[in-house]
Amino acid sequence: DLENIECAESFASCARLTASPIRRTTCATVIVSTRKVSPSEIPREKAGPPAVLFRFVGYGTMAPRSAENRGNLFLDVGNFLCPGVIDHHHLSSYAGSTARLILAHPDFVRQVRHERPATDTPITLVLHQEPDLDCVASAYLAVRLLQEQQQLRVEAVTFVTPFFGPERARAAAAQLSIPLHELDITDIHFAMLQNPPHGYGKNMNPCIDCHAMMFREAAKLLAGLGPGFLFSGEVLGERPMSQNRQSLVTVAKASGCPDMILRPLSAKLLEPTKPELEGMVDREQLLDIQGRSRKPQLALAKQWGITQFPNPGGGCLLTDPPFSRRLRDLLDHQKDITRTDLELLNIGRHLRVRPDLKIIAGRDAKDNQQLMARVRDTDALLSLVDFPGPTVLMPGNASDEDLLLGARACVSFSSARDRGEIAVFLHRTGISSTLKASALPREQINAWLL
Repeated sequence: DLENIECAESFASCARLTASPIRRTTCATVIVSTRKVSPSEIPREKAGPPAVLFRFVGYGTMAPRSAENRGNLFLDVGNFLCPGVIDHHHLSSYAGSTARLILAHPDFVRQVRHERPATDTPITLVLHQEPDLDCVASAYLAVRLLQEQQQLRVEAVTFVTPFFGPERARAAAAQLSIPLHELDITDIHFAMLQNPPHGYGKNMNPCIDCHAMMFREAAKLLAGLGPGFLFSGEVLGERPMSQNRQSLVTVAKASGCPDMILRPLSAKLLEPTKPELEGMVDREQLLDIQGRSRKPQLALAKQWGITQFPNPGGGCLLTDPPFSRRLRDLLDHQKDITRTDLELLNIGRHLRVRPDLKIIAGRDAKDNQQLMARVRDTDALLSLVDFPGPTVLMPGNASDEDLLLGARACVSFSSARDRGEIAVFLHRTGISSTLKASALPREQINAWLL
């Protein structure tokens, strides 16, 4: 009717005057009516923001404090301040406006969107029947909040141990132009690794406890960055041990911050989280991917123009059977294990000669360089004098007899293994000498190989 048309015109005019800093955003879908309108009558895009209706009530109307108010937002009327009701009239000592209260409590508005009976239910703004400038400005601000697009500041965090590094995360963060935090968790991770509460996977991978630790450390980082939440790219059912439904719940609980963890790719298949319930993210925009197929993720990457990404799997050495055998061997035979001991596990060939003696031989020039970079004061290095071949590292205080075994292993992995005794250079802190050694029998080498 004429009265409501005039209200609509006043609303549009005052909105232009009072909200110029945010006029660049898309206008809301507004239907002015004094009757109840069914969802099928509301013109809006199927996947767009919720439609907004207006209802006008008399001064002093009290807002219901129950589920009956779901889908309604009382503004400048209702005599209360809580999600779904923002009114300043009952605040006797408050000299501000309802519009100011909206700016101070935006989540009271956003929560209405997420507590609707259904996603296609419109939101009704309840205003008093003679709206003044504060009422109109409040309505405009509320509509903007209800129909805003999600704009979140995203920062990435990756974790570093001798078992996985930051390289993939660095490439992804650079492609997405987002900040990246690198946290070295070697000490606490290795302490957990020796006796994980939730056990190992097929190899030495304690995935559940590892993921929980990562979320726990990320939460500590987040505490210094301000309010927010954590999210990961986990997909329900993608990994049999760590990404089944029960494991995702277990990880969240063990992290100490279960209400802060969002898994956007499978969110619609999981229970709503605090970020969704409090309106920090819109659950309607999240996904319902599940299973081991990567086709949905690849389709998303194509849609968003992401052209560079690693192949699935292979990021953690603890899932690798040969590496896991070496790690288990180290835990079984050595008490005081250092970071260098762990880093050496992924370099060269490892031979367990005795419980107290191990020999490590480089496979190529890169291995040789890495072994030389990690030699310690008590270690010995061996290499051939006159022929190309491996660098051999012998951890610990090896005896003269053991050093000769190391020299023979050095010859065994070289092209000179059939030349009888040849010269091998020995270097240890403060000592350099030359030994004569011949290759070991192939059967002996195979018996020692890890």
